[in-house]
Amino acid sequence: MALAATKKPKVKVRRPEDLERIGILAVEGMLPMMGILSGILRSFRFQAVHVLGNSDEAWTRLNGEPKMKADIILLDWNAHPVSGETFVRQLRRVDNPILAETPVIAIIANADRDVVFAARDCGVNVVLLRPFSAAQLLEKVMWTLGQDTPFIRSEGYVGPDRRRFRAAEYLGEKRRIGEGDELHAMDPDADDSHPGERA
Repeated sequence: MALAATKKPKVKVRRPEDLERIGILAVEGMLPMMGILSGILRSFRFQAVHVLGNSDEAWTRLNGEPKMKADIILLDWNAHPVSGETFVRQLRRVDNPILAETPVIAIIANADRDVVFAARDCGVNVVLLRPFSAAQLLEKVMWTLGQDTPFIRSEGYVGPDRRRFRAAEYLGEKRRIGEGDELHAMDPDADDSHPGERA
């Protein structure tokens, strides 16, 4: 049984200055990177920056009281003790729709096709590949927060419309010629959508 697509009311983000109204949660499993990532995110002038090294702590903070301000989540795909894939699947299915529809950028070190598609299929909005620059991270944040993507709830899938999924610098099979550093991991013109995913 397919359920209707919805849209989460959100702060409009069109310029870097708009990030001053946005809170970001980053789950970074590489401890030496936590300080670096925190510095980069603070340089973007987010209203609130939370950088955690543990996915269990992140889950507790997101679901506890007082609620953490997290309008977007930056998630290490190799987070522990709960993996990035499990974390996103749980997130997409919580009862609170505002939390469930929070945009997620997955940070992935392995760009093989199976990993990128697994991220898409569990409900990630976009993938950012390691290593990345501050400029690439800002571009992904701005792109993700600037989209007006329907949120799908169906028997087989809960998450943002997969036909709009993007992965950065994917170098695996079926890379399209002339796409620069962006790949639409699913062809938006293909009719292989799941129940409830047709616009």
